[in-house]
Amino acid sequence: MGDDVVEGDPLFVIDSAGLTYDLAHDLVSEPPELTQVDAEGRLVVLASGDGRVTDVAATRGTFVPSSSTLATVQRSGTLYVQGEYTLTAKEYARVPDGADVTITLPDESTLTGRVEQVDVTTVDGQAQAVVRVASAELVDGADNGLISAGTPVIAQITFTNDGPVTSVATKVRSYVDGVGSYVDGMFTTYVAGLRD
Repeated sequence: MGDDVVEGDPLFVIDSAGLTYDLAHDLVSEPPELTQVDAEGRLVVLASGDGRVTDVAATRGTFVPSSSTLATVQRSGTLYVQGEYTLTAKEYARVPDGADVTITLPDESTLTGRVEQVDVTTVDGQAQAVVRVASAELVDGADNGLISAGTPVIAQITFTNDGPVTSVATKVRSYVDGVGSYVDGMFTTYVAGLRD
């Protein structure tokens, strides 16, 4: 765990009785994508891209069930902030495309980002929004390892002004677990990695 890999690096070598049989009877013409068969007839699983191994579920010499996850590789350059929020229709209408976002890390340092995507469903007249924030400053392992998948952050999205009653910018606070409580004008979310 923690090893850096580049696309094409071997991750696992799997000795499969089924593969051995299929090779012996010419039932396999090409190995699946991102794999190769070595000289001993074993399946070699290759890294699909550059990244860091963040979890290894299998150990040497153990049986691995079909279709199970052997390891997790966090791809380089794929970190993003994701938050789930309950917004009124009026609040949702005030989230502009590409809105500026201030991301505050647990050590109180800040990064800048932009709203990249908003997926919304309406429940009881309120918008249940999943907001994805991208930032070039989200580099895995940066800030002494503080920036990594799962790190809790505070993300502040600046709303557009909708009239004289509101201030120039308003921020919303809501918790990722969906509680939807509003406090101090910001919301809490988590740095999350791209999932395959």
